[in-house]
Amino acid sequence: MDITVAQQCLREHENTLLTTWRQDGHLHMSPVTVGPDAAGRAIISSRATAYKVRNLRRDPRAALCVFVEAFTGPWVQIEGTAEVLTLSGVCLSKGGRPGDDITIREA
Repeated sequence: MDITVAQQCLREHENTLLTTWRQDGHLHMSPVTVGPDAAGRAIISSRATAYKVRNLRRDPRAALCVFVEAFTGPWVQIEGTAEVLTLSGVCLSKGGRPGDDITIREA
């Protein structure tokens, strides 16, 4: 898939399934919302203590399935390497706790 098509989907749709890998090799999937940053990279906000963040710190492989709100319709799969960025003192999660931004880079 052309990266510009994936970036357009990120701009239009925020419903996403994030896949990471557990330490034992099994998959861990999390429903998340996603949006693009200025460079077109996928950005996800999460608590630093979430399993997805722990998994990505240990193994940065990640996959996203971005789909429309109605579920049936166009969707894209994006695979790549995640970079976990800690933003101290910034409230990113709904619980008002500092969180981590997870950036998925193109593979």
